[in-house]
Amino acid sequence: MKNLVCVVAAGVWIMCSSAAATPLPPAPAPLPVVVFQPGILGFAHLDGLGDYWGEVPARLRRLGFVVVERAPAPVSSPAVRGVELAHDIIAIAREHSENTGVDSVIVVAHSQGGVDVRHALALVPELRQHVGAVATVASPHHGSSMTDVADVFPDGLVDGVLAGIHWTFEKNQGVPARPAMAREALAGLSSTGMTAFNAAHPDPGVPFFSVGGVTGDDVDSACDGGVWGAPEVVDVVAPTALWNLWSQRLVVGEHSTDGVVPTASMRFGSFLGCVPADHGDWMGWVSHPLEEELVWSPTPFLVELVKALNDVNIHGERAMTAHLPALARYARASLPPTASHVAHVRKPGVSPVAPHDVARRAPPGSALPAK
Repeated sequence: MKNLVCVVAAGVWIMCSSAAATPLPPAPAPLPVVVFQPGILGFAHLDGLGDYWGEVPARLRRLGFVVVERAPAPVSSPAVRGVELAHDIIAIAREHSENTGVDSVIVVAHSQGGVDVRHALALVPELRQHVGAVATVASPHHGSSMTDVADVFPDGLVDGVLAGIHWTFEKNQGVPARPAMAREALAGLSSTGMTAFNAAHPDPGVPFFSVGGVTGDDVDSACDGGVWGAPEVVDVVAPTALWNLWSQRLVVGEHSTDGVVPTASMRFGSFLGCVPADHGDWMGWVSHPLEEELVWSPTPFLVELVKALNDVNIHGERAMTAHLPALARYARASLPPTASHVAHVRKPGVSPVAPHDVARRAPPGSALPAK
């Protein structure tokens, strides 16, 4: 019996020593914070409309990301919103660094949100050391033709409508009232305003990617020159976008658009390509499930985009390469054989076209678990 005990004891000792000799797999590296910045009339959550970014934040949290959905003043200038964004991100990065040792933040912005980010980087240079990568979707980097349409109407009418929506959204979210700045917002997003800003601030100083959207046909080839080709399906113009589309074409002329922003205006930094979507499709809550099935769905695309930005934050811009096939597939587009990386895409800079001409022709151009 004593020998048996010794054998058993030796067996246990061998197993223990064997287990001790096999190192445990390293703990997953902490992920950066993902900050979402909405566009004009944006919000984080509205009763009756839901979440601005749909299911995307929840999906990312399940992957281990810390997600911040900002609710800036719905109607305000890019400069005011940008400075507030900068100070928020710096505070978020410092707190995240204290908790995890990771002080970088990646930013995804829609519409005016992309212009806000550029103002933040330009007006608060300290921000650049905390931002690992940025992606903008449907942002008017060269101005929005809707501001030209707004100029056709009396200032008092436009200001009143925007202020009314502003106060309604503020009250709905239960946030302290902030002033509506309709004139400043429209001026900052106009072709003239963005031309001046681009001339003064051509380089954001961080890895910067942009994605465009087009509803209906790409009549001026604004999607050409991206990393992936033009979308192979056509987004049917939503009823809510029809008036915008017609009014823009009447005032500005025929051009590719998502119903709010000229598609060519969405190009800045490393332009990845277009998706078949109108301006509201990015939020998901205005898309019909059948449209998401047959045309385009924002959730898988945006989740993959954040994964790509995380890899860029860790390994540099070429890390986007590994994600291009998935992004192109979710964009319902083809990836040319030559698109092996994004180094050939035009780097941050000012489009060589004139302010209004940008609406008519396009400028030339981590390891996370799979879903």
